[in-house]
Amino acid sequence: MTRLKRSPPRGIIKQPAAPGLQLTHLRYEVDAPLNQHLEHFWSVSWRLPKGVTHAASSLPHPSIHVVWEGDEVRVVGVVTGRFTRVLKGESRAFAAKFLPGAFRPLLDAPVSTLTDTTVSLSRVIGAKKARAYRDAMASAVDDAQRVQRAAAFWSALLP
Repeated sequence: MTRLKRSPPRGIIKQPAAPGLQLTHLRYEVDAPLNQHLEHFWSVSWRLPKGVTHAASSLPHPSIHVVWEGDEVRVVGVVTGRFTRVLKGESRAFAAKFLPGAFRPLLDAPVSTLTDTTVSLSRVIGAKKARAYRDAMASAVDDAQRVQRAAAFWSALLP
């Protein structure tokens, strides 16, 4: 069952919304035993009128995020400063937010090697597994399916 995380998000910098911005940010609980590695799943979707952009900013936590967006799955390392993403057009992203240090079992190096960097998930777990995850996220019809598929994927991969 997919459960929304009720506590308010922390670290999001509030700013005036761009004209016509439609933005949804949801977070989903993670069940045991996967909650030993993941803090939550999150989903962001947006729609902006043509030619309009919106800069979304946050003060990140010391966490690794694995982010699916379109044809890509990226591992976003710990960001040591303000994070800003300029939104335009229409898109969505879905991610797994790892607890601090909990991404280490997937790396052949210290987690600190990912600080302030973004790499392809395939570089970390191999092309075949990364492609399977990307395809599972892309073919899901909604966040409930994404949460279910992501939970199954990470449960099988993590110790």
